[in-house]
Amino acid sequence: MSEVFQSKNTIVDSRIEAGGDVYVGDTRITNIFLSADYKKLRDDIQEAEQDFNEATTDEMRLRKSAKLNKLRETEKDFKQDILRLAETFSHISIDTERLRKVQEYIEQGNFREAGAVLKAEDLSNEQEQLLSAKQKALERLVDVDAKLRSNAEAFLLKAQLTATDYINLHRYELTKRYFENSINAFSYFSNFFEYARFLRDHHKYKEAEEYLQQALILTPDSNKHQVLILNVLGVVQSTENKLKEAEINFQKAFDICIKSLSNDSSFLPIFLRTLNCFANLQSKNNLLDDAEKKFQEALDICNELAIDNRSLFFNALAGLYNNLGILLIKKNELQKAESNLETALKIIQTVQLDKAIPPDEIAKTLHNLATLQRQMNKLEDAEKNHLKALSIRQKLAKDNPEAFLLDVTHSLNNLAILYEEIGKLDNAENYYQEALKIYKLLVSSGSQALWNDIATILNNLAILQKNTNKLEQSEKNHLEALKILQKLAEQNPQAFLPAVALSLYNLGILYRKANKPQESEKNHQKALEIRRKLAEQHRQAFLPSVADSLNSFAVLLKQMNRHDESQAMLREVHEICMELKERKNDMEQPLQERLQGKAVSPNDAIALIRKYGEGNEPEEHDRF
Repeated sequence: MSEVFQSKNTIVDSRIEAGGDVYVGDTRITNIFLSADYKKLRDDIQEAEQDFNEATTDEMRLRKSAKLNKLRETEKDFKQDILRLAETFSHISIDTERLRKVQEYIEQGNFREAGAVLKAEDLSNEQEQLLSAKQKALERLVDVDAKLRSNAEAFLLKAQLTATDYINLHRYELTKRYFENSINAFSYFSNFFEYARFLRDHHKYKEAEEYLQQALILTPDSNKHQVLILNVLGVVQSTENKLKEAEINFQKAFDICIKSLSNDSSFLPIFLRTLNCFANLQSKNNLLDDAEKKFQEALDICNELAIDNRSLFFNALAGLYNNLGILLIKKNELQKAESNLETALKIIQTVQLDKAIPPDEIAKTLHNLATLQRQMNKLEDAEKNHLKALSIRQKLAKDNPEAFLLDVTHSLNNLAILYEEIGKLDNAENYYQEALKIYKLLVSSGSQALWNDIATILNNLAILQKNTNKLEQSEKNHLEALKILQKLAEQNPQAFLPAVALSLYNLGILYRKANKPQESEKNHQKALEIRRKLAEQHRQAFLPSVADSLNSFAVLLKQMNRHDESQAMLREVHEICMELKERKNDMEQPLQERLQGKAVSPNDAIALIRKYGEGNEPEEHDRF
């Protein structure tokens, strides 16, 4: 089955066929392989692929992969720009010699020459003349406006042609200028909307939102263009965390679709997109029942559409089942979540031979399903699916380490946790070690944001080694994790001080088991001091961790025969439990689970603290 590259966020059917022909609907616009720039880009990709295949070490493969990925992203952007160019060109009236020449060059795939015909200086001069004529000759307003619109469309084409000129170091600035020239010449839906999409793609969300609002004003009510704008606007606002504004716009899009569907079934695909966007926002806002209803409605529509167009909608169908499954996990409806994730997996397996769903999406679904199954204590099924996900990710990482090695570490870490739970401790340690090796490789290649992940793996490995009496190794890894976290906390104390306290606490427990009471006391004291300060700022969130530190410290002091101090700490633990019990009915937000950063109910938090409120040693260290 040949692959078709389609434009995203568009109403018309614009695509690049396998042979390179660019179509908008049934109209052929050009052939991308005729472009000299595209040919050079493909040559560069082939050369990079050869260099990558000839690399002999992981470090070399990672460096070569970075260059290859950048070229592949450039190719993807080039295709997207050509599709947008084709969409714009398809509805422009070719009524001047200049535009006829542009048409000729575009048909030949000579986009650079097409851009050269649309000389910015000539267009600017003509625009100034036309604007002057508009001011001086109101009786010729209709004719001038027509010419201004033609000039605006030419500038729009110029902007989109410039967007494809990746050799030009000033591509972004020039493209912006031509978009703005188009808008200054004549304001209409297309130039505002296309400029907004360009700004959004370059992460200029505030500016994109402003132009989308203008596009709305210029767009007739209750049509597909308006729904399209509202959806894109809602996504942009959601990205900016303007959740109320996003909800209003998704609701407007929803209402237009409902009103229009009775007379026009062609609204179904865009209604599907609207439902998915709306549901994701409601899930983000914890409006879980409303989100579930919309996901289900989207699924009903998508199932119907997939009957007639298998390749186009099965990917969306699998994604919706996966999204609904994740939502149901959030609702703690684990059986239903498992059913939906399994359905997503079945769809993927059905269309896998057609290559309609990329392998990384298959691995992601398997990973999500396995994680759920571990929570449901279906450990054999969880192991099977985690191993499948790991196998896919390892194959992907072999060809493209930069893009997929991080996914491999996620699978390794989750498998290690699973093997700990079922008692396969050697397997667990091996997977932790392998994940740690990959993380350090990625960091050495410039991925500095992964230091927190390294600390997490070190902590998990140290806990395992403590439980298998490898105390020296456990100490080494705990100290390395602590060093990393302290450095991170210097840069961002609010984010990392809780993890520093946890690391100190874990060291305190380790030293107590290793019969090093002085070292244990020192680390317990430091952890307790940090947690008390955190509780002063956010008492509800950090009070359980204070109680836990006090309890573990009390156990140590009891072993050191400092009974009075031990009893004083246990009394404080009891007081905290009572405070939490009295306040639990007034709490609007769940407490943080003891030292794990995971939300639980206030009742569960109190029970957890009470469990250790009589001076009993915790069963194991706490994980990040």
